[in-house]
Amino acid sequence: MREDWEEVELIKVCFKAQKVKRKEMSPYGTLKYLDIGGIDNASNTIVSHKDFTWENAPSRAQQIVKKGDVLFSTVRTYLKNIAQVKVNEYDNEICSSGFTVLRGNPAILNSSYLFYLSLSVRFLNPLSKLQTGTSYPAVRDKDVFAQNIPLAPLPEQRAIVAKIEELFSDLDKGIADLKKAQDQLKVYRQAVLKKAFEGELTKGVTIKTSELENLSSQIHYGYTASSSKDPVGPHLLRITDIQNNNVDWRNVPFCAIGEDKIKDYLLQKGDILFARTGATVGKSFLIANDIPKSVFASYLIRVQLKGDVLPQFIAYFFQSPKYWIQIGANSVGIGQPNVNGSKLKKLLIDFPASIEEQHQIVRQIESRLSVCDKVEESITESLEKAKALRQSILKKGFEGTLLSEEEIATCKAAPDYEPASVLLARIERSRKEKIKAEKKK
Repeated sequence: MREDWEEVELIKVCFKAQKVKRKEMSPYGTLKYLDIGGIDNASNTIVSHKDFTWENAPSRAQQIVKKGDVLFSTVRTYLKNIAQVKVNEYDNEICSSGFTVLRGNPAILNSSYLFYLSLSVRFLNPLSKLQTGTSYPAVRDKDVFAQNIPLAPLPEQRAIVAKIEELFSDLDKGIADLKKAQDQLKVYRQAVLKKAFEGELTKGVTIKTSELENLSSQIHYGYTASSSKDPVGPHLLRITDIQNNNVDWRNVPFCAIGEDKIKDYLLQKGDILFARTGATVGKSFLIANDIPKSVFASYLIRVQLKGDVLPQFIAYFFQSPKYWIQIGANSVGIGQPNVNGSKLKKLLIDFPASIEEQHQIVRQIESRLSVCDKVEESITESLEKAKALRQSILKKGFEGTLLSEEEIATCKAAPDYEPASVLLARIERSRKEKIKAEKKK
């Protein structure tokens, strides 16, 4: 930390937000309500609010916010549901008691400096250790205000904010380009699959259309059972255990099932699992390798294929545009869309009769998608590095090493430059004089 900086308890450089006196509010008066659900924790911005009358406002609508305030969610602090009130629209509006409202004393603490500080691991990590509770681990307001923060002279605070925002802007442009490339890869994947099942990637292969039930030896609903962390039986694979077309078997729970039933639900290499309901309806997963002894849960349907049908071929078809069009047409229900086994059996599959021709199409698909996979891996790695770089910028900013010597010299030449210790002492004198004056009244 630089010699003209000071470490200070946050409460000493902040004002506390005023609480609403609800009894004094007209029941028909309106308010804009900011809650945790309205915070985008990727961009750390307020993206939405809710409109209420005081008569209908939730009990958590308790704190008056001001432009410049930092809203810091006290629940699961590691999720970083943090945002700054940057627009006049929310000045003097109301926020949830689930936030600690951080309002820096403008005479000593720049509001944006405080915002970026609250996003840093320097600020977040100590608070994560103070969380209590199981379902909703949280910290208290007093835990947040008790944190020590690095306090720079005001001109340097402004310069650090400007430098962070400049670097973050460049970083955001790079991230936007990477995400655009990700989207283009998705389009390319779908184009490859479309051409593959139309026969455009393989010369001399005749593609016919067949219903899935004609290619399957069995289409079977999963087992209804309660899961357990204790190894009381085989693993119970659920929809939620399948992430990004992969399963971490160490996290898959177990279930009790009679030996007479296991044979009906036991998963084996070559099985394809189909999510039949909910937000993941239509997503599929191929058991491509040997797995631990496992059965599958009731919201999944298992497709077992005939011996002359290549599982990898069907698995790729289950990712193709023609497949997803059929899933959309066959799903019923709005909040909980569903495709049942009967409709799954009637799905139309673009299919060559020869297993060698199936292998040929799979090879053509994989030769193209393997390039996609490598590019995707590189993009994912770059996005992770961007996250780390963001924290590195914040770390340097609040260690006092982000600005160049020339930039620091410019700060020291500013009319309002004072070492943080001098500024703190002046604020403290002002506070004591105010208390003394109030006592005389």
